Amino acid sequence: MDCLDPDFLIKVLEKSPQGIIILSQDTRILFWNRWMEKTSRLAFKEVEGRVFIEVFPELASSRITKGIAITSTPDTGTTFRLSIPQTMSIVPVLLVRSHTGLFAIPQAGVVELLSFYGDEVRENIEGKMQSPMVRVRGTLAPVVRLEEALRFSQNRHPENSFFNLRSRKECHIVVLHTEEGDFGLEVDRIEEPASLVVKPVIRLFSTISILAGTAVMPDGTISFLLNVAELAKTREPSHSH
Repeated sequence: MDCLDPDFLIKVLEKSPQGIIILSQDTRILFWNRWMEKTSRLAFKEVEGRVFIEVFPELASSRITKGIAITSTPDTGTTFRLSIPQTMSIVPVLLVRSHTGLFAIPQAGVVELLSFYGDEVRENIEGKMQSPMVRVRGTLAPVVRLEEALRFSQNRHPENSFFNLRSRKECHIVVLHTEEGDFGLEVDRIEEPASLVVKPVIRLFSTISILAGTAVMPDGTISFLLNVAELAKTREPSHSH
């Protein structure tokens, strides 16, 4: 058959062994299955049409609700994006180093690892609007310098950043993927893969959006889990189109 009967789909959702909620663009509850009724002790009729946060006010300031994004396009459909915090879980990562310390990148976002030495740096690092770009398999991708993204470097001008990078004797870049496109993250050194138990960022660093969590290394040092989507937002404006 070309499509499934809507009534059949509703029955499947109703009998699901997991909680299922369908929200409108303004986060009003359109569907609430039996699992949700049983767990919350609220019948669907009691929550139908109500804003999600009104039903669960304790989640109003949580990272879960802040990570819900809903986009609707007429005659096309609605897209729900959920940003689930990668905390209190074991995360496969790639460890990298900057002059400020050790950082972890979720392996799910890693596309490729690039290292250039000597003349290879000038051959593969180019500029667009005087901002650094890296050549990846015949195409150019924008480069984010980790030290600049962390605001530990005073070299903020894109022209200086470009020439600074091109003048290096070696350059190490992790190519990362996001929905908006691939980009390169320039680091001081690429270490090794690992699986880390990630915990929430402590309050002192909670305002730094590119940090997604922390992990204690076997030697007792702390590494920070990087938020790839937030790193992508630090690209120069000329690359964000």
